[in-house]
Amino acid sequence: MSKINISKILGVTLLAGLLTLCVNAYAQEEAYKEFIFAQGLYEDGKFGLATVQFQKFIENFPENRNCDRAQYLLGACFWNQEKYEEAISAFDRLLQKYPESDWVDDSLYQVGENYYRLRNYAEAIPYYETLIENYPQSNLVAPSLYSLGCAYLEQQEYNSGLRAFKKLRDEFPEFRLERKVKKKTEERVSIKDQIAFVPMKKDQEYFIPADKFKVKFKENGKKTGVVIFEYNRD
Repeated sequence: MSKINISKILGVTLLAGLLTLCVNAYAQEEAYKEFIFAQGLYEDGKFGLATVQFQKFIENFPENRNCDRAQYLLGACFWNQEKYEEAISAFDRLLQKYPESDWVDDSLYQVGENYYRLRNYAEAIPYYETLIENYPQSNLVAPSLYSLGCAYLEQQEYNSGLRAFKKLRDEFPEFRLERKVKKKTEERVSIKDQIAFVPMKKDQEYFIPADKFKVKFKENGKKTGVVIFEYNRD
């Protein structure tokens, strides 16, 4: 083969490579613009429009590095529109398609919360438990324990609920929730205010969350304790 032919081949190869780089760079730029646009709509509270844009982004750029984040924000859009079943599908898709994503623990928590809003406590519980067990360093472990305890109590599984609250109290004594009070102001309350500790038997302590359950305990027909605080979880 002559030197001239080799030069031509090298030139064509180099040109093709440059064209590929240009196309890829353009695609990356377009993907970034679409993602930022969708995210801006979300931050502005335009959740319906943001939903469409995130779906478009994921469809158009399925291999983009921001797809997992877009999938999470898509679920958040549905959550903010109170479309809980759609939110569950979106977060579950992230869990299935992006199992190594940094958003997995967030998605586990959000699926649990959406099922909780639907009062499907049996479905919510495994998601909270998976987060607590598999992501012990997540900042969502404490709120997951709280929601887990509430879900168990909603199902009248008191022992399991109490275990969740004991773990919450022991491991996260500074856990806080924001709540709205009658004056429509917000205050932060400590776990000691959220949990009523009720002595049931000698040398044994039981406690339940005070936000939903004004429960009277009875043993052998006699009342042994009663919750003394109450406010809404949601």
